[in-house]
Amino acid sequence: TPESLDIFGMLAQMRDAGCRQAVMEVSSHGIDQQRVRGLHFSAVVFTNLTRDHLDYHKSLDAYFEVKSRLFAGGTGSLPRVAVINLDDPYGRQLVTKMPPGLKLVTFGENPAATVRAEAVNLEFKRTAFRCVWPGGAVVVESPLIGRYNVSNLLAALATCYALDGDVAALLPKLVSFKNVAGRMERIEEGQPFNVLVDYAHTDDALTTALGMLR
Repeated sequence: TPESLDIFGMLAQMRDAGCRQAVMEVSSHGIDQQRVRGLHFSAVVFTNLTRDHLDYHKSLDAYFEVKSRLFAGGTGSLPRVAVINLDDPYGRQLVTKMPPGLKLVTFGENPAATVRAEAVNLEFKRTAFRCVWPGGAVVVESPLIGRYNVSNLLAALATCYALDGDVAALLPKLVSFKNVAGRMERIEEGQPFNVLVDYAHTDDALTTALGMLR
């Protein structure tokens, strides 16, 4: 998350160039150092909370408190909607802290989630699951692999739903949506073995990535 002057400057350039939608990752450091102060979000998404940044926050409770500010108006204004992962214990805790009147959409494999995955099938070159949301249920296929990518896909679909988008129209696009370079990226050069490149560089990320591949 860049410094606030850089963020607002880049968003202004994007607006002037005709951009009408933007998606950004907001780091806990960025929240704590007020780099997104005064920036209004239509939707904010909570994916998970791990032990990645305890060198800065010192404790998981302090880390959680900082992340919670983005959802509770602690950066200057309440978002229009909060999208929260019910599979994460801190996500479930965050749900209980939402201000009255804030629209809430949850996602996950948890049966209580607004947008949820059922019958998840994890393979080495594809992932499939049944996506269920208040407007319907469809089998989703994706070249993205690993259970955490099921969670990522659900987060995107839940955000679409939360912003009154057409979830059914989005689903077919997932079949051809390629992974981001360097994020569990498969290298295919005709070799008789599998090669993947991943950015994982913390204990938690490495454990998750290697555990998923095993």
